Amino acid sequence: MLRFILLLLVLFVFESCQDTKTEVKGRSLEADEIEAYNIHLEDYDEPRYKWAYMDESGKEVIKASFDQCRDFYEGMAAVNIKGAWGFIDKKGMEVIPCQWKSVLPFQEKLSRVEHFDGRFSFINKAGEIKLKLDYDKVFSFENGLARFQSKEGYGFIDSIGNEIIPAQYYEAYNFTENYAIVKTYQNWQVIDREGNILKELSGDRVYKESEGFIRIKKNSKYYFISTQSWDTLPFGEFENASDFNHGISIVSKDGENHFLYKNGTLKPLDYSLIEYAQSGRWMVKQNEKFGMIDSTGAIVIPIVYDMFYYFEEGICCFQEGDLWGFMDVNGNVIKEAFTPLIWGYKNGYARAIVNQSVMFLNKKGELAFSKRFFEVRDFSDGLARVEIYR
Repeated sequence: MLRFILLLLVLFVFESCQDTKTEVKGRSLEADEIEAYNIHLEDYDEPRYKWAYMDESGKEVIKASFDQCRDFYEGMAAVNIKGAWGFIDKKGMEVIPCQWKSVLPFQEKLSRVEHFDGRFSFINKAGEIKLKLDYDKVFSFENGLARFQSKEGYGFIDSIGNEIIPAQYYEAYNFTENYAIVKTYQNWQVIDREGNILKELSGDRVYKESEGFIRIKKNSKYYFISTQSWDTLPFGEFENASDFNHGISIVSKDGENHFLYKNGTLKPLDYSLIEYAQSGRWMVKQNEKFGMIDSTGAIVIPIVYDMFYYFEEGICCFQEGDLWGFMDVNGNVIKEAFTPLIWGYKNGYARAIVNQSVMFLNKKGELAFSKRFFEVRDFSDGLARVEIYR
């Protein structure tokens, strides 16, 4: 009788193992991942809408078959099928099967992928796992090194998985060429690619490099250091300060706003708000209206508008009342305010709500094609993502 019971138990376990999903798109799952993947499948809910890709003529060139998808980078785009991520090429071919919990775009020929049990790996463009990593979090490669996070803190690995700089930092930015800004539990530092300290920084918050300068906040004041010498610049301290953009930082001193130029010159500006708006223009606010000035402080777009978006591809969105239109860097109106919702230009096209649908406009402000969309994203690398009811 006992042997019979044992035999039944063995058969039950065998059948249970046969029913467990152990392979996803040709990749055998490890034991710790099987349960997590099966739980994922139980929770999966098929969406009513699918995503496709269209070209610049408005033609659907990759059919609507994805739960989610991302823009193309380096000739590949991340797509999601049944809650799992992979990659397709521009022909819509699934070149890396959808088998991952999450993926990041390829950078430096590698993509960081997340297994369904929470572990991370890096794969190449053939979908081969090049690095298996046992960290809490891993970021993409930049300048040959990738940040990782473990219980000890942040560190850096190289493209073959060597811990070049062990986990030891409370915070860390990615490497910019040959240095990175990190924070220990005591202070901020600038380190080289071997982890050697180039400069100890005194401050409560250190920001990323911008145009050769690093902005530092200390005791509610801001100052700058140079990335060439790591010396504190003789600009003094400010009540507020932005990063340098187009050779200028926006600073507050003695309650007044100024342009701070790289040579240390200050130009006072009598505006309640100043923000860099790209394309060599700064958005300013005065008496609840908005305009644009240039790097000398001269007004180039009158201060009569209700709001602006920043310039993209030399064109900005402006608001008059409840409607939005387009203008160029000199204030020439490309299209009068016409819609309650608008997006900036990317890759030659802008999205706007027209007759309760999302449509594309060219740089003349004309409809690029007559198709209307329920949901659509900007063009990237010649293709745009579009959501279609199926």
